[in-house]
Amino acid sequence: MTTLHDRLADLAADAPPGTPVPDLWDRGRRYARRRRVGTVVVVGVVVLLLAGVAGAGWLRTPHDVAPARPDANARAGLPDRLYLPSPWLPGTDETGPIGPVVALVPGPRGSDGTGIAGVSRSGAYTFLDLPDRADEAEAEGEVAVSPDGRWVAYWSTGEVSDGPNTSTGAAPVVGVAVYDSVTGDVLRHEVPSAHGLMPGELVWGGTTLWSDWLPFANAGSSGHAEAPLDDENGLAWDLADGTRRAFTPRSMPQVYDGTSSGGALVTVDDRRLTTSTIAEPRSPGARFDTRVESRAFVSPDGGRVAVLEDTDDPGVASNQAEPLAVATPGADGLSTVRVPGGRVDVVLGWRDRDHVVVQRYRQADGAYLSVDVRTGDSEQLLDLPPENWSPGVLVPQDVWQAPQFAAPAPPDPMSPRTRATLVGTGAAAVVLGGVALVLWRRRVRP
Repeated sequence: MTTLHDRLADLAADAPPGTPVPDLWDRGRRYARRRRVGTVVVVGVVVLLLAGVAGAGWLRTPHDVAPARPDANARAGLPDRLYLPSPWLPGTDETGPIGPVVALVPGPRGSDGTGIAGVSRSGAYTFLDLPDRADEAEAEGEVAVSPDGRWVAYWSTGEVSDGPNTSTGAAPVVGVAVYDSVTGDVLRHEVPSAHGLMPGELVWGGTTLWSDWLPFANAGSSGHAEAPLDDENGLAWDLADGTRRAFTPRSMPQVYDGTSSGGALVTVDDRRLTTSTIAEPRSPGARFDTRVESRAFVSPDGGRVAVLEDTDDPGVASNQAEPLAVATPGADGLSTVRVPGGRVDVVLGWRDRDHVVVQRYRQADGAYLSVDVRTGDSEQLLDLPPENWSPGVLVPQDVWQAPQFAAPAPPDPMSPRTRATLVGTGAAAVVLGGVALVLWRRRVRP
């Protein structure tokens, strides 16, 4: 009897001999090589795209955009140039206080705003977050920095008891605020008013902030401002000890075009040099022997005063450059001597005993210059940003006497929109690379 095993053996014996498929091994190896090459190409393209995206971000921000923590013992220095800050730099709400500033540089912030960047003693740029600051449309961009760079004063907005007067901006000005760059605190002095305030001047005399204003008499987008003779319309506020003294139009000293000398406010009133402190406002001093058309800057040793002469007819104000002069006290008052070397547009302070910092708008692109008051020779001291934003660059008065340092350029971080675009590009590259890899591997098969 034939078994199943016998029958299978017979079938196997009768089957024709098989032949191998021609080139089967070589064809398999060729398919494998094509798959590997395609995979390497797709992955390489994706890696290159991702490297380009990452490189773009790295080149825009070559170092950490967050400034170093403030060093209370760091010495003030005068930068040799100032830069227009990137609109996308962080603010103090993010970084914390940056310590005393050596300059304030206004510029665009974000996509449609403006801001004021503080330059720290390390040279880092950070936007100052000043709550409720009245911008340039509301208060002519008025900001003032204390001589040592610690306090930044500004006009603040808020609520009023009656309809607001909007002639100075969308939000009414209600008082003065001071940002402390060391602690990050914001101190306020608010003035009760029915319709808001027309802001006047903010001027530092040492650690004392002087300000004046007029209350609006009506609501709406127009109107007049006035202060009854016995109403408060001025303030002297010593930030060192917190002392505040209110003034009325009868008692308020002149604040306009004031400068700081020691702990006093210095102004020129009808040729007379006047100093004011909280304890002794309106202390008349010596009289100039010529008309003066600028702020008066007392030298660090207190022995001389730098001014611009007024060469126009009495009572005529002009924007033309005027002769720089240095006055010294004598038996008949302050005797002025013109400094040779041409006229000057703005006096900014004393660099040292024999040099005054000035600006000539038509020279060196408006950079700040150091003028030797003995010879009139000048040299470029500080390069300014190419664009001038309100309220303009501000340098604390004491910083003019500080040693100069080579200022590094601030970082240039990319905007959120650009960052989102790069992230989207990277994600798209990964997705498209994956799709291309799948399609290629499906196509290249035996």
